[in-house]
Amino acid sequence: TYRGQCVELCGRDHGFMPIVVVAKPPAEFEAWLKAQQDAQKQVSALFVLYNNAVAAAQAAFSRSDWEGAIEQAQSALQVYPDKTEIQALIATSKRNEHVSAVNRALQKGFAAEKAYEWTSAQAAYREVHALEPNQKEATEGIVRAGTMLRALAEYEAKIQEAEKLEQQAE
Repeated sequence: TYRGQCVELCGRDHGFMPIVVVAKPPAEFEAWLKAQQDAQKQVSALFVLYNNAVAAAQAAFSRSDWEGAIEQAQSALQVYPDKTEIQALIATSKRNEHVSAVNRALQKGFAAEKAYEWTSAQAAYREVHALEPNQKEATEGIVRAGTMLRALAEYEAKIQEAEKLEQQAE
């Protein structure tokens, strides 16, 4: 074991840094060196996994593939759990997925109304309402579809009543 100052190895700005050098037999040194190299390979492999997951998450995010972005970002967090930028990417992707789900259901409701499919429209607006309880368009759509369904039920009842009267008159 040898003691010294880091200035002897690193230069003058390390003058107050003590060092300890331990001399080992060649076989023991080779075992230590191999262990260090193996550890470095593991760190490098984790770094590659992390970088690949981040790249895939960012690519999915740019395609508006929110589920893919979340999945890949969560893979990255398994390697480096404390990465706040990846946690933020997940949070943003979850918000975007929620907004997309609301918009998809709203569009489904609008399309069903346009096709006079009132039961489907009401179901789509209820889906929006479940995701976003205070969503004004969904509430209005539920009321419109419900009004139309009641009107159609009343119309159907009047038709049946007229048919009964017609049969009685014959």
